[in-house]
Amino acid sequence: MPELENVETQKTAGYMSRTRSNYKDKIKKDEEELKQLMEEQGKPKEEDTEKPKKITFDDKVKSAQDAGSPEAFLQGELGKIPKGLSAEKKNTVYQKIFEIVQSAYPNATNIQEIVNKEIDKYEAAEKAKTFVRNKGEVAKTEDKVVGTYQGQQVVQRGDTFILQGKDGTQIKTLNPTEISNINKS
Repeated sequence: MPELENVETQKTAGYMSRTRSNYKDKIKKDEEELKQLMEEQGKPKEEDTEKPKKITFDDKVKSAQDAGSPEAFLQGELGKIPKGLSAEKKNTVYQKIFEIVQSAYPNATNIQEIVNKEIDKYEAAEKAKTFVRNKGEVAKTEDKVVGTYQGQQVVQRGDTFILQGKDGTQIKTLNPTEISNINKS
């Protein structure tokens, strides 16, 4: 029977899944990719061999001029100062920034005032972000009774107006519209 001679024999049993061989092929492919990646990792890349361009004083002066105003440049530069720098190093950085701004805006008469103002703003913002533990008594703010709203007492603490219940508990903080409707006492 010549037809039977052309029939190929089955390599696996009919009930076995062919996915096992697919997994072997996938594992082999992944191993080859991993080996290739490891070889590439050992070679220095072109990007790694290039040294980053060092930023010069003139580059900083140019960026200060591009910022448009001394204030804009100062805000950007002060934001780049690393946290936890000693006072001495901060003063050195401030001096360098001042020299850059002075070179960028030679005709401005009040550069020193602008720099000092921006540094003060920056330091106040940084101080506000820092938690300082108060080991003593917490200063109690005085509640000033300013009137009533919807039959409840309204007190002022600093810049906020608070609606209090009859027992003195805070009900809510009033918004500007509600503040304008307070019955003054």
